[in-house]
Amino acid sequence: MRWRTCAAANTDTPLDRLVTADALEVPVSVAFRTGDTVAARCAALDPPPDPVTVLLDEDNTVLPLNPGVELTVPRRLAVVPAGRNARDDVDAIA
Repeated sequence: MRWRTCAAANTDTPLDRLVTADALEVPVSVAFRTGDTVAARCAALDPPPDPVTVLLDEDNTVLPLNPGVELTVPRRLAVVPAGRNARDDVDAIA
């Protein structure tokens, strides 16, 4: 059965008759426009979630990247052993 058919058949049915649970988690999604940021979209919600927490959610680690968007990533320590070409080591960890 398709969800639209199921929804139409149960239009007047209270949700607690369809779902027997103490809690119900409903995923939240949002459409982004060019130039939007996660921080701005979070700020528009009430209460606003923490943008870092939103980005760390496993479902959000696969968000598509857009050309021209610069990402800021935490610094990582890279130790270059003596006698090695530093550029090769930096390219390897990048």
